Amino acid sequence: MGHLLHMAERSRHLGAIYASGLDPAGVDNYTTSVGTSVTMQIGAGVIYQMHTYNSTAKDTSAGDDMHFPNWTTPYFSTTNLYDISTDTNGNNLNNKYFNIVV
Repeated sequence: MGHLLHMAERSRHLGAIYASGLDPAGVDNYTTSVGTSVTMQIGAGVIYQMHTYNSTAKDTSAGDDMHFPNWTTPYFSTTNLYDISTDTNGNNLNNKYFNIVV
């Protein structure tokens, strides 16, 4: 079981991989911006990690929330991307870009 366990551990460490679906469902691709509200909409799809699984559609304008680890303990939760104004160290994100991994 040793080598098989190592292979499984590596698969999990590499993270999930897109398989199908997960189409953009927002006005601006995956997002919709209205004033100070920036929400994310993503269609249902299939994701592959150790095994495939079905992912339901997500829509933060309808109450689905996003969790951001590495920001606060245990994580920061929001439905509005506009709420993200600082990085992990508290530095202002004004006129900067950042990545969100879904």
